[in-house]
Amino acid sequence: METVHALTAIGGHENPPARHIVGHEGVASVKEKLKTVSEELEDFVEVSCAVDIFKSDIGRAALSSGVKGEHSGGESSGMAGPS
Repeated sequence: METVHALTAIGGHENPPARHIVGHEGVASVKEKLKTVSEELEDFVEVSCAVDIFKSDIGRAALSSGVKGEHSGGESSGMAGPS
């Protein structure tokens, strides 16, 4: 019954999520994973942003949101995959 209620509530939402986490354990697991990914990103955001050749307000914002130390390269407006 709870599953039907959850699906109805999500499906009727103006902007439903592509994926929906169910249960306390699921929510806790996803929150922990997001925390880990965020921490890893912060550890390497300066290096990630250094590969961009274009400077942007978005790149400056990414660098100023908790990066330790000074940055000497260009800023990024997104994430880059393997080169």
